[in-house]
Amino acid sequence: MQRLQHITTLISSLLLPVVFIFAPMIMRIACGGYYRETVTSLRLLLISVFFVAINAFRVQFLVVCGKTHIFSRIHVIMAMLGLPLMFLLIYSFSYKGAALATITLEAGIFFITYITVRKLKFAQ
Repeated sequence: MQRLQHITTLISSLLLPVVFIFAPMIMRIACGGYYRETVTSLRLLLISVFFVAINAFRVQFLVVCGKTHIFSRIHVIMAMLGLPLMFLLIYSFSYKGAALATITLEAGIFFITYITVRKLKFAQ
């Protein structure tokens, strides 16, 4: 599991900065022009994609090990905290606020899952 996690993190660490750097060109190709606000939002969302990528195997590990109640609890708690945050930031900062709230949610899920998986003890 750790090896696959390492490979996934490495690939994300290589590809996401490339997309981050070339976001204006990608946006120009996809949208036909340069839109600074959209590029900023894309870059912010790439940060949340990084958290999802580095957490994917830990989340799957919980499910495979029969710890779905822990997986569910983490996501329900983060949804309860994140949805009000999402509405507040969208109201305050529009779609940039949605991207910032998404980063916060995914980072929270990552850190809680990381701590939880480290605390679990499995019979050998």
